[in-house]
Amino acid sequence: MKEKNYERLIFAIIVAAVILLATHIDSRALWDPDDGRYAEMGREVLALNDWGTPYLNYLLYFEKPMLFIWMEAFSQKLFGINAVAARIPPLLCALGIVLLIWRIASRKWGLRAGLTACAVLLTSA
Repeated sequence: MKEKNYERLIFAIIVAAVILLATHIDSRALWDPDDGRYAEMGREVLALNDWGTPYLNYLLYFEKPMLFIWMEAFSQKLFGINAVAARIPPLLCALGIVLLIWRIASRKWGLRAGLTACAVLLTSA
């Protein structure tokens, strides 16, 4: 496959992934327990201005990864404290997983396998 066509195809996959993953980002309220937990932990990072210690309901909560909580807090700082801001970090993580799957499958089994793996991942429930 020519290099230019290859780059266009990758760009198309990225666009399709963003559209598929972001279609209903603001269509519902946060679901308990996970959506609300992560959103609240990010909000508390901002409220307490403590970027090193995770809290949930203002109690120490060391069971969740801090990097994701930082992403939540940064998103809420940029876009406000709302459901859309709370869903941007999971969207970015999902997009990263799609790109990682594409890269791994393409390197191991070829471009067609990489594209097929992405399509299957993006269309699975």
